[in-house]
Amino acid sequence: MSRYIWRGIDYGQSPTIHPHFTYVYKGLSIGAWGAYSTRGTYAEADLFAIYAYKFMSVTTNDYFFPFEGKHTDFYFDYNKGTTTHLLEGVLSFDGVPKFPLKLSVATTFYGNDLKTDGNSNYSTYIEALYPFTCKNSKFDVFAGFTPAKGLYSTTAGFVNTGIKFYKDIKVNSTFTLPANMAFIINPQAEKIYLTFGFTF
Repeated sequence: MSRYIWRGIDYGQSPTIHPHFTYVYKGLSIGAWGAYSTRGTYAEADLFAIYAYKFMSVTTNDYFFPFEGKHTDFYFDYNKGTTTHLLEGVLSFDGVPKFPLKLSVATTFYGNDLKTDGNSNYSTYIEALYPFTCKNSKFDVFAGFTPAKGLYSTTAGFVNTGIKFYKDIKVNSTFTLPANMAFIINPQAEKIYLTFGFTF
């Protein structure tokens, strides 16, 4: 990715590489995902588990940020106050064929998201996403909102709005490169981003 923008926040402020893998068994998906800045200024290594049933899914994320907090590389520190892990639960409605609108609510419940008094912020992010197709190209229109002060903003409000465009670029007769471009606005931070990425 040209920039790693997650829920309206710019991480790394440089191009990033995102290795990932997922193992799927029936309705259960487990995997790992990472983000590494090409400048060496940001790193992230996450684990996740998703259980999907019909049009609903429940996700648990374990985010790990080795460049933050007291420890820089100790993965197994889960002690409150020093851990750089962040645990989150997500409940999603994944849309139905005749109404593909996707809705999700994500809340942190442990880790590196604390108030000044040491208690958890329980930062919450609510997103609506509508996918559609136009002239054989896929698009997502999305709007993300946080209801209170926390990880995403100092006040309640919209933090991640925009549109994302997906296109398969045919390189030759045997190889196609999936690419994407996004126009993102964070109204709370008064920031705007135009990102580009591809997968191989």
